[in-house]
Amino acid sequence: MITPPEDLSPLTLAARWTSRIFSVCLEMMIPGLIGYWLDGWLGSTPWLMLSGFAVGAPLAMWHLIQMTSERPKGTGSGMAGNSGTDGEQEERDPSR
Repeated sequence: MITPPEDLSPLTLAARWTSRIFSVCLEMMIPGLIGYWLDGWLGSTPWLMLSGFAVGAPLAMWHLIQMTSERPKGTGSGMAGNSGTDGEQEERDPSR
């Protein structure tokens, strides 16, 4: 993902997140709707619709987690007070 410039307006950032969330919603809904259409065409109600939603929901959740866990390069973990070790603690010599 390309790191966006820091001088973007709040409206631009809101529009970007709105489009991302809308795409996650579509990823969740479209497989179920395709299954619903196939159920009507094949007469297998409701199995393909349920299968579509069973595939779409985890796919959308995975994509949402992946989008929200992305960090711009060079920023560390984003947590205040982190020294860049990503949760690792320094080993101490027990003889001291």
